[in-house]
Amino acid sequence: MNAEEKLNEYKQRHKEWRDISVTQLSNANNILITLSTGLLALGLTPKTLPNSNFSCAEKISFILLSISICYGLAILFVRLYDFRISRHLALCRQRFYNKYNDKKGLLPDSYLGNVNCCDRINTFLQILFCKIDFINKDDIETQPFKDIKKRFNALRREADILGRTTWIWTKYQVFFFLLSALIYFINQIIKL
Repeated sequence: MNAEEKLNEYKQRHKEWRDISVTQLSNANNILITLSTGLLALGLTPKTLPNSNFSCAEKISFILLSISICYGLAILFVRLYDFRISRHLALCRQRFYNKYNDKKGLLPDSYLGNVNCCDRINTFLQILFCKIDFINKDDIETQPFKDIKKRFNALRREADILGRTTWIWTKYQVFFFLLSALIYFINQIIKL
């Protein structure tokens, strides 16, 4: 097997594992949202609501479950927009290559820097409430390369932040779910 075949094999492996990873992340998020919602609904059944004598631990558990659900829903939106922007970036690369046939150099693919909590929240709010600055075919035809490159990097940064946010918020979602379950079960044991 020559070097090019080996490189193609590694690329194929990476693609397969990336697809498996994305699928498993979706499954985990869906299961956690379902379990959190189910446990919250179970804890707040009509039989327990008229009494409303929840212990402090049960109230904390319900709040933590609600936070876990909110993270799960936020992850759904973050992933949808991450995929949408990433798909658009791939289309831009294709259109740019078709137009210039590599004469102007490739669109950038370099490291985009660190991401902090403010970046995650700001990008999340932007995707929800602001229009995304997509690059259409006419823009590639008419705008200077420098402007296209700047807009392209801005979209890349958004997609990068959204991708990182997905993984970090999934950890938070799991943490709040497990903490809620732990508090709830300890409280039930103490009641016995």
